[in-house]
Amino acid sequence: MEQPELWETGPVASGVVPEEQLRQRLGEMGVAADRYGYITFEGYGQQVPRRIRAAVAHLHATLGHPANDRLVRMLTMSGAGQQVLTAASNLRCQVCAMVRPPRDAPQVSGSKSTNFNERVSGDTFFMWDLEGEKYGVVHFVDGLTDYHIADCTLNPDSSFAAELLRDRWYSVFGTPDVLITDGGSEFAGTS
Repeated sequence: MEQPELWETGPVASGVVPEEQLRQRLGEMGVAADRYGYITFEGYGQQVPRRIRAAVAHLHATLGHPANDRLVRMLTMSGAGQQVLTAASNLRCQVCAMVRPPRDAPQVSGSKSTNFNERVSGDTFFMWDLEGEKYGVVHFVDGLTDYHIADCTLNPDSSFAAELLRDRWYSVFGTPDVLITDGGSEFAGTS
């Protein structure tokens, strides 16, 4: 007689999702760790009835933690009432706050060049050939047009940079209003 096939079962734990880990930590701290304890409401959202807040919290988690404006837009298109929209727009989720991408880097504004040869920047970078020989590439670029000149050498010193600037920039375009370089030794005495 053939043995019947046996199946084993085990409890499924959702401890690997951020919501469950946060709920466990909140419970350890003594904070109410109900199903959506990591979602709170601010401002007018606190005045919305509890059952509506619970439904909006459930929607937020179930839909994959959309941003408030996106959740409000979805609910508006579905014909939700004003209380539901108020709760959705005032929702604060700790999971969303933990996984929020970094904000954009602050924008730094400098004066942009308005004429060719108004501001020229120079720098040096290094590269290696197949035999491992190191070359320095000295380059200069115009701030308005990104017009660029460059040359490479085994020894990028100030005389090489000055010659490049004199022969390939000054002789063709004249001297720039401003020449910007870093403090590298290859630019000592070129300005």
